[in-house]
Amino acid sequence: MKKLLLSLAIAGMGTMASADLVHRYEFNGNANDSVGTAHGTLSTRADAGTIADGKLTTTGVSYGENVSGGVSLPATAVAGLNGPFSLETWFFAVAPQGDWHTIFSFDNGTKDNFIIGCPARGDGSWNASAHCKQAGVVDHILRNGAMDVWPENPDQGPRQMVVTYDGTTLRMYANGVLANVNNNVAAANFNLEAIATQLDINSGAPYGDPSLTGSTHDFRIYDHALTADEVAAIHAAGADASNNHLFPASAPTPAKNATMVGTVSGSTVDVELSWQTARNPVDLANPNPAAKVHYLYMNSVSDANVVLVDTITVTGATGSKSLTGLSLDTNYKWRVDQGMLQGNGTVSGPTEPNTVRGVEWNFNTMPSTPVITTQPVGGYIAAGGSLELSVVVSSITDVDYAWYYSQDTIIGDDVAVGTNSATYTIANATAEQQGYYYCNVNNDSQIVVSSGFAFVEVGQMVAHYSFDVTDEQQPSLVIDSSIQGNDGVARFFDGTDEVDSTVTYGTGFDGNGLVLAAGEMKHVEIPCSVRNSYTISAWVNTSMTAADGDWWFGAGIVDGEMSGWVPDYGIVLSGSKAAQGTGPSGKTIRSAKDINDGEWHYVVATRDINNGEIKIYVDGHREAMEVKDMGSVYTAIDVLNIGKVRDNHILEKYFVGTIDEVKIFNYAKDELTIAQEFVNMVPGDHKICIETVRPSGTYDLNGDCVVDVADFAILAAEWLDCGLYPACVQ
Repeated sequence: MKKLLLSLAIAGMGTMASADLVHRYEFNGNANDSVGTAHGTLSTRADAGTIADGKLTTTGVSYGENVSGGVSLPATAVAGLNGPFSLETWFFAVAPQGDWHTIFSFDNGTKDNFIIGCPARGDGSWNASAHCKQAGVVDHILRNGAMDVWPENPDQGPRQMVVTYDGTTLRMYANGVLANVNNNVAAANFNLEAIATQLDINSGAPYGDPSLTGSTHDFRIYDHALTADEVAAIHAAGADASNNHLFPASAPTPAKNATMVGTVSGSTVDVELSWQTARNPVDLANPNPAAKVHYLYMNSVSDANVVLVDTITVTGATGSKSLTGLSLDTNYKWRVDQGMLQGNGTVSGPTEPNTVRGVEWNFNTMPSTPVITTQPVGGYIAAGGSLELSVVVSSITDVDYAWYYSQDTIIGDDVAVGTNSATYTIANATAEQQGYYYCNVNNDSQIVVSSGFAFVEVGQMVAHYSFDVTDEQQPSLVIDSSIQGNDGVARFFDGTDEVDSTVTYGTGFDGNGLVLAAGEMKHVEIPCSVRNSYTISAWVNTSMTAADGDWWFGAGIVDGEMSGWVPDYGIVLSGSKAAQGTGPSGKTIRSAKDINDGEWHYVVATRDINNGEIKIYVDGHREAMEVKDMGSVYTAIDVLNIGKVRDNHILEKYFVGTIDEVKIFNYAKDELTIAQEFVNMVPGDHKICIETVRPSGTYDLNGDCVVDVADFAILAAEWLDCGLYPACVQ
């Protein structure tokens, strides 16, 4: 029976003088280290397990916290491993039936510093995991995402698990394939040597988890992070491979899965192959001195199977081969086996057991058709601005270009806008130029290749709900007065569901306004017309005091709140203030000024996706600003609501009062523009402090945007001999 041993690779900052296989435990009758001298010891407990037939077998015994059964390793097994390293294990596990079983545990006797390997999670699924923890540095579980990776059938042989740590990133491999990557924890100070003083295989977890129910066949420690190619090669070699077989030829050029390979020569392609000679397993910086011959295998166009095509003498750290006359548009497979020097002085032949079999690589030769290697990238353009779209094309012959504009992402009867250039420039942008752009390219093959679509957004108003235009045939319809056609519909919550309702109009700020009465639970549902940057403005008149707290507790003005920590946003009445909130951070900003005094107030919320700035304005003045959720695209929102918080039917979250002139723009307006809008809309002599251009704080000491006698009074009150010792230096 073959058993399950989890392999983990973890390390911290720092580098080793070499990058080698430093310890290996093959369990050939004992727990000795076949590479180094860090020999292990089988516990003397009666229930500690057995070593026989090339495996360590344990039976799922619960010894207690930090109690060794199985095999214990000396601290020298991790000596010097204060930088990148890998742990690899080959194992077979009997189903743990929902328990946490221990494949290995490297710890310091506490629950704060450890690396623990388990064949399955606590729910009994075969999702093997490695839990890596160092107090103040990292606490992360790598979990294999595939189910039933470790079947119970011992006839299928032991399974391989490797966990690597390169100084910043943890990776887990299952049977030679990358299974999980830790990209969200910076663990640059992880130090295995410092935290691991008790090293156990198949037991010893600080949580008192039972020993592995199964067997470990091989356990290896490396002082570097194995690469994906190395892990795949080691898996191909198997649990019982000799040290030589662990590191075959590597570092292929062209790289594995490379495309557009070779130099075109007429109708064929020339390709230069090169690779690194098999490494010395105990000195990976140098080639294996026993490697004497490169056996090069390749397939042909007519046969997918690789065959021996050349025998090349090893002359150093690398090998190479020049190939001519390869076909265009073809996937070629190749590998390099290493003939090894044997005890009798001969070199092992192509199919002999001592020959180190290589990993199979592949590449695609240059295509006859053009290939777009860089797609056009759209973006936002201010009205009247310009934006350049471009493609980069690889082709064996000259390329023709044709640019098109489309209103959707379906190629059809679209508008041709530019030809004969890899670049197309949109100039003097107007709303009519917002849409999708793509480029068709072709060459002598006469096969047209289309680029991806680039969406170009032009700065403009995308919705305007004036509540002045009504439709007598559809009393629930709220018309969008912009050119975008984002009409809304009045809704009413009847206690069970939302149903269409008539719109209640009354005196607004300019003409009619939307009247929302107490207890009616009415609102207007509109399309979500902005998902990146935006400006949302509305005139509001209310005497309501809403619930305070995070924005979703308030009464909605224009809101798209969705359940959970998702990318969403909303503008609400929060207590007596105007507030804006965004997700997924859940950040809420509020005005200092009250807006529930029964008067009209101009409420504006802006958000810039590029810098994450969210701002709330009342009556032309910026009241608050935060930087949150930079780059978030609000794809979670299905619709927006005028007059209530989107994801709720609680009475207190319905706005009570009048809302008018709701306008939505797809860009963040600046402070000066918003101040000008308020001044232009409201009669009287208004003075608004523009924070971005206010006088220097050196002179405007009270922050009122005016330098006057009040600022001098502040200066005079603090007129001291400061800086003179000992007069005012405390």
